[in-house]
Amino acid sequence: MSAKWRALQHRHRYTYSAVVFPQPFVDSLADQFSSHPGFYAELQELTSLNSTYSQVNHVKRVASSFGDVLSSAPDEQSLSKAARLYLEIMFFENSTPLHRTLVSALVKARNHQGLICRCFRALCEEYGGSQGKGKRFCVSRAALSIMGMPKLGYLMGVVEDCAVVVARDIVYGLSSVVLETSGWARPSPIVMEQCQEALSCLYYLLQKFPSKFDIDEKGVMEMIVHVVLSILKLSSFSRDCFVAAGVSFCAALQVFLSADELGLFIIEDKDVVAG
Repeated sequence: MSAKWRALQHRHRYTYSAVVFPQPFVDSLADQFSSHPGFYAELQELTSLNSTYSQVNHVKRVASSFGDVLSSAPDEQSLSKAARLYLEIMFFENSTPLHRTLVSALVKARNHQGLICRCFRALCEEYGGSQGKGKRFCVSRAALSIMGMPKLGYLMGVVEDCAVVVARDIVYGLSSVVLETSGWARPSPIVMEQCQEALSCLYYLLQKFPSKFDIDEKGVMEMIVHVVLSILKLSSFSRDCFVAAGVSFCAALQVFLSADELGLFIIEDKDVVAG
């Protein structure tokens, strides 16, 4: 799945509009300029660019500067502020072409895994959910980009810690699309692609971190099963979405069913369909 996601990012590398940075984010850079001036200068330059091509080129310098911040072993407070601003870029609309470069620089953050994890989780909670300030599926896109870098194995711990938070955001996003289609409206191809990506992320979370959902106390698994079944019952979703929803449903069943119970469920369901 990670290879497919990387191919998708490459295909869309220059088809997105440039990232538009919120004004509060831009203003916050000036407030931090006294610490790590090189890093914040590169960030300010990135926010001033207005084309995807120029941003893709310049983000390499931002990533390099962030690597220098990590290597210089600063105090945790200044590092936390820099890491939050750096990771926050991944949650902005149209930021997908920048993700691969941004994530690759985190290889130097191995010794700061706990801090990176706390920053990423806080951003997931801030941008995700029905009351979050991010666009639909922005949290799952960020998580999927991190999971698409298998060589950075320690980052799996970052995603694992946020697995339920990310899954909950996916459920909210998918539910909103389902509601929009209840009036016989057919989602656009772009929305279908976003749903497919979100379902792929959901499948990956359920497969990689089942224990996170097995001990869930907030009804997330019930919400997952409900929204996936809702998608499978609709005719307005694309074939790829149906496939992704189907495998996500099977992954959800595997969380709370044993292998024997799952096999029995499949056999019984097959008999019902055949009958």
